[in-house]
Amino acid sequence: MAQNNQARAALAERLFALIGPIAEEKALEVLDVECAGDAIRVTLDDPSGPLDSALLDELTPVISEALDDVPEVDSAYPRSYLLEVSTPGIERLLRTRAHFERFVGSQVAIKLKPGVEGERRLQGRISAVGDEGVEIELDSGGKRSVALEEIERARTVFEWPAQPKKSLGAKGSAKK
Repeated sequence: MAQNNQARAALAERLFALIGPIAEEKALEVLDVECAGDAIRVTLDDPSGPLDSALLDELTPVISEALDDVPEVDSAYPRSYLLEVSTPGIERLLRTRAHFERFVGSQVAIKLKPGVEGERRLQGRISAVGDEGVEIELDSGGKRSVALEEIERARTVFEWPAQPKKSLGAKGSAKK
């Protein structure tokens, strides 16, 4: 089972590199490729704003055709697989230095790889991105620098805007 998971993770990395240039032709970026269960999930984003669903419809068959030329896909999915091409939604996966740079100041949740010293799960704001990695202002207080290679998974965390409390008016002030 672990070997199968490793093979799927390696395949996801290969597909990430394969699909990147296809997305770049349309001024998009690949946020993630996941090979899990009977599906290959490709998450695309438009750095300039909301992603048009018509563009996803246009790219899906192009990506599907590119996957047809990868023998490891047939090995990993001997019967068939479902190809899902979508947008990231509110919370974005962060994989590359550019992703982290784009979201400096944003709230993030980070899971570190096993064996990394200290807490494996971090929550806080990205305060800086440099050659050494990412600096996080932790919600629990303090800062922590993390090398990109130490990150297993990272995503932005959507923050709901504060809503003013609704007032029902002064109680018992109705005149008779």
